[in-house]
Amino acid sequence: MRHGFTVDPHSGKAMKRPFSRLTIFLVPAILIPIAAFLAISWELRGGYEGIFLLRGKTPFSFRITDDVYHGEQDAVLLSIPLRLHSRAFAIPPSYAAGTTVLSSEWDPETGRGCITSNHPNGTKLVSCFGRFIDGNGEAPAGLFLGGNLPFTVKVGTRTAPNATGMSFYDGARWNHIWCSVNEAFLTNEPHPLNLGPAKMKFLGGKVLRNTESQIILTSSHEIPLRNTTLLMQRYIFFKAGDIHYVMVNKVTNAGRNEANFSYVYGDEPWVGNYGSSRGDVGWLQDQIVNEEGAFDTCTNSFAGMFDYGNPVMNEGTSYTRSANFIEWLGAPPSVGFFSNKPGYFEERRQPLASDTRFIGLQWGPQLLAPGESKTYILAIGMAGRDAMSGFPVKPRVDFPFETYREIVQ
Repeated sequence: MRHGFTVDPHSGKAMKRPFSRLTIFLVPAILIPIAAFLAISWELRGGYEGIFLLRGKTPFSFRITDDVYHGEQDAVLLSIPLRLHSRAFAIPPSYAAGTTVLSSEWDPETGRGCITSNHPNGTKLVSCFGRFIDGNGEAPAGLFLGGNLPFTVKVGTRTAPNATGMSFYDGARWNHIWCSVNEAFLTNEPHPLNLGPAKMKFLGGKVLRNTESQIILTSSHEIPLRNTTLLMQRYIFFKAGDIHYVMVNKVTNAGRNEANFSYVYGDEPWVGNYGSSRGDVGWLQDQIVNEEGAFDTCTNSFAGMFDYGNPVMNEGTSYTRSANFIEWLGAPPSVGFFSNKPGYFEERRQPLASDTRFIGLQWGPQLLAPGESKTYILAIGMAGRDAMSGFPVKPRVDFPFETYREIVQ
């Protein structure tokens, strides 16, 4: 039984053992690469940001992609960046003239990317679209606010800068303004549907204007209701110097049956510091809101969240005092509310105390006949700050819709 040989019991002659030591090493050497190859899936996303190796969704499986979305960073095992830095953070030549300029990295083919408003004092407002994984593990495509990466996938700071949607760099630190949007089309009983961004089929995008002073983007989406189909044409308008953008949604019933649905838009924005709602309270034109509940969307034309500290919860006031706002420029929502849980609020006026403090708007339920359209217009951005009180101030929103009627078709 030595040296890889054994004795044939019938002939008495020596013969080679069927599994030698060499075989023991060769078999794994052949099978392991094959098994590894079979366990690796390749996903070309069109971002061309680098080569990224991620853990798969099952044990001993892996994925290789050319891009990484927010929500996947903890699965990254290896990254080889192809861009040394994000173009959005390059200083444009127009800074020499002392003007605020816009720069775009949004890709109309994938529906994903970021827009940066670069200010001459070195501050920046970054808005990212379609660069996140939702709660169901799906990746939306199109002009849905949310995400960043992979320019933040680097050693030790995988979730910095502090942005997963909209973030403001004040020259010293990043302040989180909006997170990944909670947006959906809802239907009622007996067969309710909740169709979020990942369920809205991306049909394509276009860059309608891209200059240092103005950027206009559009993306098309198909929303399948049970008895009909909605088509949504979304337009995003950026203007240099603004700390917000305007979003126009034109929703058309493209089917043969009447559509009965609600349109909802909201967020648990983690204003100030990404990852925590601590300190976040609501704000309206003339008040701070410390408890959950509905507010009047006719007497109020905007609402927002403020990183200030909830006195009802004895949270103190050691916060960034960053604030966001959302303003409805067209038909007002049927209901607006602040809450401790996305999509719901307590009538008992509980203090805003959870880690998912939420601001929500809802239009509907509403009916849409075949061929009929509805348009929703929202300004979404960062609030300014009163120099004396430190309280938020909504910036002026100048959006002459008639000027853009030829664009919004």
